[in-house]
Amino acid sequence: MAVRSTIKTHVVGAQSEREKLDVFGLFWIFLEILSLAQCWVLYHIWSMKTAVIERCVESKVLIQTAKFVLRVLKAIPLIGGPIAHIFDRLCIFIRLKLMPFMIRKKQTLEKLFRICLIDTTLRNRNVKFILTGDPLDITGTSTSIIIANHRSIMDYALIDFLVHGEHGPDLKQYLGHAFFNHGNYPTASKLRFVGWGRLTGVPSIKFFASILLRDENATVRSSDIERVLMREGNECLALFPEVNVITSELRLVQRKLAKESYLPQLDNVLYPRFKNFNSTVSCLARLQHIDRSRKARYFKKAAHKTGSMILKVRSSRGHPSAKQMAQINLFLGDENLADATVTAKPKPNTNKVPIIVSPFLWDIAIVYYRATYFCQNEHAHIRDMQVHAVTDKKNHYQLQQITPSLFQFLKCPWGDSPIFVRVHVNKVAIPDLLKMNDRKLESWLEKTWLAKDEVLKNMQDSVRLY
Repeated sequence: MAVRSTIKTHVVGAQSEREKLDVFGLFWIFLEILSLAQCWVLYHIWSMKTAVIERCVESKVLIQTAKFVLRVLKAIPLIGGPIAHIFDRLCIFIRLKLMPFMIRKKQTLEKLFRICLIDTTLRNRNVKFILTGDPLDITGTSTSIIIANHRSIMDYALIDFLVHGEHGPDLKQYLGHAFFNHGNYPTASKLRFVGWGRLTGVPSIKFFASILLRDENATVRSSDIERVLMREGNECLALFPEVNVITSELRLVQRKLAKESYLPQLDNVLYPRFKNFNSTVSCLARLQHIDRSRKARYFKKAAHKTGSMILKVRSSRGHPSAKQMAQINLFLGDENLADATVTAKPKPNTNKVPIIVSPFLWDIAIVYYRATYFCQNEHAHIRDMQVHAVTDKKNHYQLQQITPSLFQFLKCPWGDSPIFVRVHVNKVAIPDLLKMNDRKLESWLEKTWLAKDEVLKNMQDSVRLY
């Protein structure tokens, strides 16, 4: 899809939406966009400064240089000792005081941008949420995985809103808590999106460049995910396996490709891409010391069979026969390997908080609707969208499925047509997934997406206005 049409569809929206606003409404939206831009710029400026300090502190060359300078200063008579002491205290201050302060403020600014985005788009009287399924109880004390279908560019803000909770702090409450310690709020999980070859918390220029320059199969390596978790601590990892936002055009293209490639026909979702999901699960399996390789499975089977043979020999009253000993030695080999176990070698954790994997994966289905009021014989002409209506003799409502843009949510408080967000959450036990190899994981994700397609169909058929 061309860049211009992408921006028009997912950011700006239809021209008819902008024509409905008066001058005051446009001015207010301009102020909201300006506040978001200020938070975004402030975060990235601070983030760059923090990255420079972190690289300087962790640089082996600078560490050796500082040690050499310290030795030289100590060798200078009279004034060398006091200067060396000041220099040493300065290095300790930068490493133990300044760098943690910069990292904390970076996290504060990141959350400030995210809450500002949620407040300006999702928290208003014209956005209604319909939540069904399991409760999404994600905390900051463990690392979780979220997978969801991709219906709009606003899915990023919606996932963030769901993770923080419907009754999470708004912008004023968070500012009072962050800078003046007013209020007491539970620690929300840090959120990162895995996609387009990057791990993203706050969208950056590099993230937008990845969308423009890379294809949908760009993969985040499991080692990169593990390195971020070791540095930042427990986080919530969210994925959109479809990568692209589903549109009428992409739906038609998918039907043609599915028919040619003998893939299952999907009407309400796009066919998932597997690599990022495999990388994320593989990373969490390593953190749990679970080896998903074929060799590990062979060792496990051999150990199970060997254990049964030893139990059989011990239960027999006489001495084991030569055949039984030969079978045992065939599996045990060297005596030193009898107690060997196969585990993944963990990497050192540079964060003080231990990495704990949540026992559940969260599968989320998302649909957006808009309720439009029509008088007498007016009708909405909607192509390739399912419409539900509640009518009387003269007037009626029509509930249509939409792909909302950023501007459409920004103008929602000033419109007369509310947006309904339907979310269904399914909780899946993750221990069995961590033991699967890549092929079985791909099969599981494909079956999950087939079930999600049916769930979305049932959600569309069951929604009604009363």
